[in-house]
Amino acid sequence: SYPHATSNSEYKGLAQFAARSVIDGLTENRGHGKRFPSWGPDKRTDLWWQVDFGREVTIDRISLLIRADFPHDSHWRTGTLEFSDGSREPIQLAKTADKQHFPVRQRTVTWMRITDLVQDEPLGWCGLTEVEVWGRDAEDVRFRWESSSR
Repeated sequence: SYPHATSNSEYKGLAQFAARSVIDGLTENRGHGKRFPSWGPDKRTDLWWQVDFGREVTIDRISLLIRADFPHDSHWRTGTLEFSDGSREPIQLAKTADKQHFPVRQRTVTWMRITDLVQDEPLGWCGLTEVEVWGRDAEDVRFRWESSSR
């Protein structure tokens, strides 16, 4: 079933830090570990996290919650939203426990990736608690036209 979430890093392979934790609907982000599942990657500079929808969807907004277990956690300051259509949009992330919203140009895609994540040196522990991709299933205009022309 879809959606699927993947990444290039999950801290020690632990389930509470798995990429799939970011699409589980759990939004409590003021802690870390088993009671606060999040995507918790290793301390790296080449991180990415991706959601595959399993079909075409038309999207226009991304909302996310960073893990906000401060001062244990650091935070990413910037990142890039990358889409299956080849487009990219830069984002600025705030050090906050509040949900952050990013309106994006409407596009039809099959996956979305967060990449180019940058934090201050020295690298600290960062995480994503939840990512919401807002939109709808893409409509097949040809099918609608063919079915209405009969």
